[in-house]
Amino acid sequence: MLPCSRMKPGSLLSAISIMTSNLASLLEQVQKSCAQLVSASIEIAATSKEQEATVGEFETSTSRVLTAVKEIAATRQELARTMEGVQGAAEGTRQLADTGRTGWGPWRER
Repeated sequence: MLPCSRMKPGSLLSAISIMTSNLASLLEQVQKSCAQLVSASIEIAATSKEQEATVGEFETSTSRVLTAVKEIAATRQELARTMEGVQGAAEGTRQLADTGRTGWGPWRER
């Protein structure tokens, strides 16, 4: 390229026109890239909100499972106490039956 002092006015105008066109093209590419970045940012934000909701649902589910496990453990303990009571009642009934059989022994012989 010739130094500016040796360039013809038409060449200078042509070079400025090419430079302007190149700058416009560059600005268009920058604008498209910015639009893509905004779109990607929106998608990332949406995904982040979805993940946050999923984590919240998981936390709720975990809490429900924990509550169910605690209820099952309490029911198991209550059932164990009930079974001990039933076993004690059965043993008492057996002893009464044995006593009754023994006590009725002389009456049977008559």
